[in-house]
Amino acid sequence: MGDILDCIDVYKQPAFDHPSLKDHKIQYVSVETPYDEKNEYYGAKASFGIHRPFATPHQFSTSQMWLQNGPGDQTNSIESGWHADGYKNTGCFNMLCPGFVQVHTRIPFGTTLNNSVSGSGDEIFFWVFRDEKSHNLWYYMGNDDQTPIGYWTKEIFTHLPYAAMIKFGGIAGAKPHVPSPPMGNGIKPTDAYIMERTGFMRYLQILEENGATSYFGNSAVTKKDLDTRSDCYDVIFRKFGVCRRRKHGYDSMIFGGPGGGNCI
Repeated sequence: MGDILDCIDVYKQPAFDHPSLKDHKIQYVSVETPYDEKNEYYGAKASFGIHRPFATPHQFSTSQMWLQNGPGDQTNSIESGWHADGYKNTGCFNMLCPGFVQVHTRIPFGTTLNNSVSGSGDEIFFWVFRDEKSHNLWYYMGNDDQTPIGYWTKEIFTHLPYAAMIKFGGIAGAKPHVPSPPMGNGIKPTDAYIMERTGFMRYLQILEENGATSYFGNSAVTKKDLDTRSDCYDVIFRKFGVCRRRKHGYDSMIFGGPGGGNCI
């Protein structure tokens, strides 16, 4: 690290179309709040385990959270990068998207994670929340409000004055006839719930309009593993109380798996 990033007007920052993923096969595991237009979630926050699953140029693997709203093919979604318009070809990642304003002068959006960035070895907080005054959606790294990376301008969204659904989990995908890659650290979670041995997220939280937080498990939570074989990937969510918070955090999940050639 040590590079200095010049401030660039939002309309002059990089904005290129991301290659369409329509020809990829995708597996999807997550824990989520049921979609309900009456829900009003103004952000999400969690501590992510940093893992390095091997992926070829024809594969991808993510660990992420979602803030989503909007019906059907009009879905707006902020993720690791962000997607909009119901996952049509307008979806994009990181600084390839129009409308994200970089403000941090040392840590670029989409930076390679390492100890100098995370400050805590192999774990780091990510959070997104809507500013109560401007209604822009801010992206932070770290467990406080001292590391703003930048924000998405409110004008680029059509259905995100707030989120109607929050999700935490992972996606793995590959082109047809290519095996699915590992997810998380490549080890499938078990009921023994040994967080150190698998992919994990903990301190899963939802943000309210005034910035206050509540734990994810305080809402109804469902597990999703769409079109995915459980021997390839899985996810286990636990809501721990005070007696076990020091080890796992209040609400946490372990997830991932090895992938392979017959995951769908």
